This record gives sequence, structure tokens and C-alpha cells, in this order.
Amino acid sequence: MGCKGPRPGVAVTIAEAINTGEAQLAPTGVEDPRLNAELLLSHVLGRKPLELRLAREVGIPLQSLGRYRALLDSRATRRPLQYVTGLQEFMGLTFEVTPEALVPRLDTEVLVEALLARARQLPDAPIIADIGTGTAVIALTLAHSLPHARLYATDCSPAALALARRNADTLGLAARVSFACGDLLAPLHHWRLEGQVHVLAANLPYIPSGEIDQLAPEVSVHEPRLALDGGPDGLRLIRRLLQGAPAFLRPGGAVGLEIGHDQAEAVCAVLSGADWRDVEVLKDLDGNDRVVMARRPTQQ
Repeated sequence: MGCKGPRPGVAVTIAEAINTGEAQLAPTGVEDPRLNAELLLSHVLGRKPLELRLAREVGIPLQSLGRYRALLDSRATRRPLQYVTGLQEFMGLTFEVTPEALVPRLDTEVLVEALLARARQLPDAPIIADIGTGTAVIALTLAHSLPHARLYATDCSPAALALARRNADTLGLAARVSFACGDLLAPLHHWRLEGQVHVLAANLPYIPSGEIDQLAPEVSVHEPRLALDGGPDGLRLIRRLLQGAPAFLRPGGAVGLEIGHDQAEAVCAVLSGADWRDVEVLKDLDGNDRVVMARRPTQQ
């Protein structure tokens, strides 16, 4: 059952609405149902969760309560919270999120921070390519933080690319980032970027095909399989990317990859076999391997 409507003549308070929302979400298996209820009500009322906790006895307008009930019903299906609200914060920026692309994860900040550190050591106008951009959180966060950089972003999904362009427009970065639809590195030929890229970034699908259905429903049911499926061992697209990347990187140019927590050894083996240099594995906040950085040799 959904969140109950107001009792006749009695306002539903913020505290009551959160309690009822928690009770609705708890049986569905949603992780931390109370926090989810708070975040949904915060979204509806346009107030921060802390503000709600300080205004527990304040009544909720009927129109807002109806919208809150609808969002709770959607979340109760295990639809990701970010798809329910349509928004996600990432490194201080707000992105539109839809089922056309993966929900941005906190782990990806590790990759972005590493890319920023590398790019800040480069010339005043570095060229950066983001392959498999999805919502474009990587490309747009880099563009926002590196005002002199030139960004190129690709995706094989036209719908995801449309979402990425909307985010660029909303953030006022459309003039700084070029988008193109195509398979992995193929669009870089269109831009004539052979041997021109300083930094190449990629958060490609890396979940082994046989493991996707074992994931939480938020992922296995609701997120696009195209953006999850990395083939039998999760590395199908990463191998293809690394094979083609040297043709576009400048001598000494860097590649940064987000990977699964148990894939570092295999990815490093691919890199060492292709004579990449300065291979480095970075961990996420949980202490898991999450990012691999490497550099193209200065001479081939």
C-alpha cells in the first residue's frame, strides 16, 4: 500500500510522512528505507534533509503529499532513487539522470580526481576524450574544473548521448564539450584526433555477463544492460579500448579506466603486455581496486 492520505481536518506532518514512507519501503528490500523516505520528501519540498529534521511537526501541503506518495510508489518497485527524482549530485554539480544511462556512482569520483591531477600537469589547453560518457559526469566535471581544456565525449547509445547533451546545456558547458555517437573510439576519427589526445578517460561496462542478474534489482532490472555488460569476464570493451587507444594518445598521454573491484590484475596484465608505462591502481573509499591509470610510451 502507498503512503496514506491525510486524516480529515488534520495536517500530515513531516515526521508522520517520513514514518509512513519508511514503513512502505521497508518490506520491499530498499536499503535504508528511512533515508530514502527523507530524500524523497526533501526532493518534493525543495528542502534539505536536515531542514526536515528540524521541522518535524510542520504540515505538508496536500499537493506535495500527493507527489510524495507517487514517488514512494515508484521507489517501492526498486526503481533507483536517482531515476525516481531524475537528479544526482556529482562532485558539486547536479546532473539529470534517466534510465537511458547508468546512475553516477561515488566510486567514479576516484577516476575523475585522478584525471584532474593528471590534466593539471599538462599544457594550458589539454585535449581530453571520455569514452562511453553516459550522463557525461566525467566529461562535464572535467570541463567545469579545467576551464582551458577541450573535451570530447562519445557513446554508442543515441539516447544516452541526448541525455549527456542536455546536461551540458544545463551546466552551461555545451560550448566546451563535443559529443558524437559511435562505437568506443570510432568517433575520434571524425574529429581527427589521431595522436592528439592528452588524456583518455573511460568508465565502460565491466560487469561479467553472468553476474548482472545477481545484482540488486535497482541495477539488474532498472539500469540499462548495455551500460553494464562487459562480456564473459567483464573486460571485453576495456581490452578493445586499450588496443585502439595508442593511436589517439600523444606520446606520454595517459589513459584512466574505472574497473571492477577484482579486475586490476587482469587489466594490468593487458597493459604490461602492450608495453604501457607507469601503471597505477587506485582504490575507492571502501579500499577496493577501482581505477587503473597508465601512460603511453613517449616513443613507440
